[in-house]
Formats: sequence, C-alpha cells, structure tokens
Amino acid sequence: MRARMIAFALMVLLTFLPNMPGDEPVADGKKVDAAHIRKLIEDLGSASYLEREQAGRDLEAIGPVAVGELRKAAANRDVEISTRAIRLADRLEEKALADSMVSGKRIRLKVTDMSVVAAVAELQKLSGQQIDLAGDKAPLLARKITLDTGEVTVWEALRHLCEKGGLIEQFSANRRNQPIMPFNQIQPVQQVPSQPGAIVLVEGTQKSLPTCFVGSVRVRALPANSAGNPLPGEVNVVLEVVGEPRLQNFGIVDALYFDRAVDDQGQRLEPLLESHFSPQSQYAMQNFQRVMIVNGNLVPFGGQNGQQQRTAVFRFKPGPKGGHVLKELSGKLVLQALSPVETLLNIKDVRKAVNASFNGRDGSTIQIQKVENLDKGALRLEVAMESLPEGDVMNPFGANVMVFNGNFNGNINGVQFVNGVPANQLPTNFPKLVDIKGKKYTAEVTNPRLESSNGMYVRHATLTYRPEAEANQLILEGQRTILFAVPIHFKDVPLH
Repeated sequence: MRARMIAFALMVLLTFLPNMPGDEPVADGKKVDAAHIRKLIEDLGSASYLEREQAGRDLEAIGPVAVGELRKAAANRDVEISTRAIRLADRLEEKALADSMVSGKRIRLKVTDMSVVAAVAELQKLSGQQIDLAGDKAPLLARKITLDTGEVTVWEALRHLCEKGGLIEQFSANRRNQPIMPFNQIQPVQQVPSQPGAIVLVEGTQKSLPTCFVGSVRVRALPANSAGNPLPGEVNVVLEVVGEPRLQNFGIVDALYFDRAVDDQGQRLEPLLESHFSPQSQYAMQNFQRVMIVNGNLVPFGGQNGQQQRTAVFRFKPGPKGGHVLKELSGKLVLQALSPVETLLNIKDVRKAVNASFNGRDGSTIQIQKVENLDKGALRLEVAMESLPEGDVMNPFGANVMVFNGNFNGNINGVQFVNGVPANQLPTNFPKLVDIKGKKYTAEVTNPRLESSNGMYVRHATLTYRPEAEANQLILEGQRTILFAVPIHFKDVPLH
C-alpha cells in the first residue's frame, strides 16, 4: 500500500542544491570536496560498524548535494556500500522534497494610490491564489491605498493588504456543510487532485488572530468556540492550516507534537491523547457527507469531500488554577501534499525482466508477466500493476459516493460496476518506454481489466511500444503523498 511506503515523515528542513556537471557540490553556500564525499562512501563499507555509522551521519550532514555520488555508489559491488548508499540517497531526496513543500513563494506587493479592489487583483496575480471579494464593492472601489510589503510570503502579503485595506477574511461557500445528495441525483464526474479553495474577503475589521507563518504555510489559532464547546474538564485550541495553491491535496495528517503549552497562570498544560478534526467547526474545510456501497447497499456517512482536512481541534487538560490564555504554544504540525510529477519506478533492460516484480518509491508494484519482441524493434508486454500513483483509478461519482467492498455488481445511474469497481474506469497512468536516446513512448493498451480483492486493486493489461531506437528502460511517472512537518510558535492564544 502507498500509505505504508510513505517514508521519512517529520523531516528537518534542508535546501536542495543540484550539482552541475564539472562543478564542486555546494552545501549551505560552501563548496564540498567531491573526493571527500567519495571517501565517506568508501567508509560505508568499513569493517568497523562504528566507522560505517559515522560515515552515514557525515554524508547525511552534507545533505542532498551528496545524492549524485550516492546514486553512483548504488552499483558498487560491495553490498554494504550499495545498500547504505541507496538508503541515504533516498532519505536525502525525501528531505529535499519535504523542504520544497515548505519553501514559500516570496512576493512584493507594491501599490500606490490604488483602489482596494485593484490591489486585491494585483495580489491574486502575484500569488496565484484565487481571491474573491464578497459584499458591496463600491466602498472598496472608492478607497485608495498605498502599500509596499517588501519581500514577504503570500500569506504575509495578504495580512498586510487586509490591515491596510480594511478587509477581513471569510470562508468560501464550498467549505460549508452541505446535505447528502439524493441518490437519484448522483451523476458521474471527473476528479482531479484537490486544490485550495478561494480566499474570500469582505469589508470590515476584526481582531487579529494568533498566526504563524512558515514559508508556504499559514497556521492560525481560531476562536476557541469555533468548534463548539469543549467537553467538561477540557480546553480546546483550534488550528486552521492553509498552504499555497501549488500544494495539491494539502492538509493536516496528524496531531500537533507539542513542545510547550503554558497558560497565563504559569501552568504547563498537558495535551490529551486524542485530538480530533472538527465536523462541527464553521471554519472546517468541507464536511460533505458521502454514500458508501457496502455489499450492494447504500450507506450514508459523514466525511471529507475531496479536500483534505485543514482544521483540527487540540484538547488540553486545564491546570488547577484555571487560565484564560495560552501565553506560549509551540510544537510541530504534520502536513501532507502531493509531490510534483516524478519517476517513481525504473525498470532497466526491460526485455530481460520477464517474470520479475519491481517496487516503486510510492508503494506501487509492476510485474512483467510476458515479454514479446515484435518486428522493427517493437515490444509487447503483459503486466500486472498494483497501487499505481495518485489519480489513476478514481471514483466516477466524485466524493459523494465511495465504492466499497468487492461484492457489488450492477448499474448505478449509467455506470456499470463489476466486483465493486467501475467497468469503464481503466487505469490511465501506464508506464512509458524510454529508448537509448532518452525519448519516451506511450503504450498502446489492449486487454485492460481491473480486479479487486480485499480492498486492493490489481490492473492487468497488454502494453505495446514502438520505439524509434533501441528500447532502454520502462519508467512509471506520477505523484505521491509527501509528509512534512512545520514548526509552529504562538503567543497569547485565548482558551475561552
């Protein structure tokens, strides 16, 4: 399963600086001797366990600039060196990718004697974030502002604009609770990875919320009662997390790891083990209900609608002296987003790969069941594929219906299901063939079928490739879920 293969969560932030041919690698602005990296890689095969471990720590400290040499070492005849080199390279690449998720776009919003409406449009242009103005725009058209934010993150620029322009942030209609859709109205839709909803601004003033800016991410402490009243003997902290538009399927994965929570009485508050996402919160991202098909029966249930959870409630046990404000709250919050499209699986010398299985870095598996050489260098493969990348086979009804359990057969509003999966939902993300010149070729797909067993999907197909040059390798490209942590630090968070 892909979820089991998501590795290296809670990564520390590193900066990825790729090596250029002929250049010495650079880390933290300093050149790193490539010979020193190679010597450390040799030490990965030392007879001394302590030396092997120290070499690994030193290479990890150097950072992603060591990845190139580590990838070369993957072919080393010393199994100890190759195994450790592969593991280190994977870990460093994951750190670099996690860092890219957090690294925020920096913009400069500079407007002179411009209407608030025009300034909002300028921020939308610079940030790429959809921003809507609700309510009467006439006062905002008449109101002129002059503002220079300097080089700041998108979220900081938004804050400055709201303060200067007399705006407050609301939440778009697509984030409000909606009733379950009647079954006879459910229709097939096309699904895509979720994107952040529009920011909705209206004229007004509002007390500033405790806010933490971490690059591409903004974390706000919402009013304590926004998730309803806390349980007896508890106090709540409600956090809302939003990311830049480029972060697909962005959301909260896990509870906050608290370092410190001290109230105005000097008491250190202890977090209760079970925090929760709030279905009652008016600030919560969508809380649509769905329909689930279980053994052919329709069962409604509450849940997210495509968007990942971005608001969570964290529960604390109050101190014996009471307390009205958290003077300090710090820790780490675990988030997720989809990676950019990348190569997830690489099968070299594919003509000799018959009866072999290959595992991708996202948990996907491809088994080459048959290889047939055709005329003019063409190649035909019979393959079985499991847990392909995000977006491969999607629920044809959108998030209002979840197909569950392999026992359902029948027609639902024009979509035919066989063994619990839509018959017309064939995999679209097949591996590509790469020839010796580096050109990629898309497969001609025949005999596709989809099997479901105990919640697992296996896709079978015959793939034919017609390369113009000698076939070199088979690659699978796609996106995968990346977990990353952001540090947060708040002061003066109201508890009531």
